[in-house]
Amino acid sequence: NISEAKRAAGDRLQYIDPKTEGGLWRFINDSEEAPNLRLIYHPKFEKPSAKNPDGVLPKRAFLQAAHDIPAGVELTWDYGPAYPRPWKEAEASEAGGQALRVDEGG
Repeated sequence: NISEAKRAAGDRLQYIDPKTEGGLWRFINDSEEAPNLRLIYHPKFEKPSAKNPDGVLPKRAFLQAAHDIPAGVELTWDYGPAYPRPWKEAEASEAGGQALRVDEGG
């Protein structure tokens, strides 16, 4: 985990908060299911190893197209597992309730 490695090395963590900063990142939405962009770190993260005991911690992050994106298509990336998605719980709950009502009526 990059965050854990940066903390262990005493490297300052930085977050992109589109409420106050972020430039064009503000317009890129979350898609856990089918993101068309991927987050790339530079330099590439490497865990400590015998060859490189300190490992490599990234200093920059940027988004790269995961594939060709046609003009007019919404740009999306997966915000990650720590991003709260309360609507998913609501949707799962609603779907379960609808299935339950159908089963009861059938």
